[in-house]
Amino acid sequence: MDYPPRMAGGTTIHTYQLARALDSLGHEVHVVAASHPNTPKEEVKEGIHIHRVRRPYSVFSAHRTQQLLKDLDVIHGHGICSYGHLLLNKFPTVVKMHNTWLGEYERYQKIGGNAAKRLDTATTMKMYVRMDKTCCNRADHLICISDVIKNDTKRYGIADDKMTVIHNGIDHQKFDVKENYRKKLGLSGTVVGYIGRLEPHKGVEYLVRAAKNLDCNFLLVGDGSDRKRLEVLVKQLGLQKRFKFTGYVPYEEIPGYYATADIIVYPTLYEPLGNVILETMAAGKPIVASNVDGIPEIFEPGTGYLIKPSAKALAEKLEILVDDKKLQEKMGKLGREKVKRHSWVEVAKQTVEVCEGVLEG
Repeated sequence: MDYPPRMAGGTTIHTYQLARALDSLGHEVHVVAASHPNTPKEEVKEGIHIHRVRRPYSVFSAHRTQQLLKDLDVIHGHGICSYGHLLLNKFPTVVKMHNTWLGEYERYQKIGGNAAKRLDTATTMKMYVRMDKTCCNRADHLICISDVIKNDTKRYGIADDKMTVIHNGIDHQKFDVKENYRKKLGLSGTVVGYIGRLEPHKGVEYLVRAAKNLDCNFLLVGDGSDRKRLEVLVKQLGLQKRFKFTGYVPYEEIPGYYATADIIVYPTLYEPLGNVILETMAAGKPIVASNVDGIPEIFEPGTGYLIKPSAKALAEKLEILVDDKKLQEKMGKLGREKVKRHSWVEVAKQTVEVCEGVLEG
């Protein structure tokens, strides 16, 4: 798997935060992760034993894990990153399901267009689905990040009692910051922000098309394969002066970008859970997000709006929020209160319960 400073999205953040939370509870944690320039192969950082290998999704990580088994009680793998280990070893293993490749493929095909091209070869997809099934069947127990992923995993023939749903957590104090980048970015007035990867299935095109009749500026934080197309669309619609693209931003700087925006949008077409929902609440901002997949499982009523993904629906809700500062503050304040129940320590405690159940079994 990936581990800071190497970053690959939400799963990396999940691994990092869960490892730290487990350490805070008194557990010894080892992470087998991908190598990264200027980082040692072996180190203990923030209490976590980190073992870096050349190719974490292959037999390299499986062999390194095998060398560690004498010092471990249980393995907690993440999806198909567990594949090599599960082929080589019969050892108490819990696998975290952040998605299923069968579900990913079907959703991207349904979305069509540029999104479908992301998973473009049937041969590759068949391989990923086969690896998924192997991990699910060989693991002693599965932790799914949402009910949506649990239902997808059932399609691999997995029984209910072999799966536990544990939603992701959030370090809410990390996002309670006042420092922002408005001056640095030259932004003024009401700022609507999108924070995440710029990929076709994230629905950012809806935000661009919704922007024309809104009296505000727009901040797009992140990078991805859809960035150039979105920049061209912004130019075609004559909105260059109101859109700011930041490109890739290190995760430690992300809280400042949430603080920069007044409203956060997440118009995605597909989302297993949606860490952006938790981050937005922690930052004390209202959100307008798509009512799809796992998002309703963690969305707190009163902290924003859930919509059917479309430019029209997005524009309608933004029109309400952009002109109502009191409503923005009310929703943001409620979000800060509600998000406290989603702590990484609580996620770690539930994870330990699952692992202990496997050991006792």
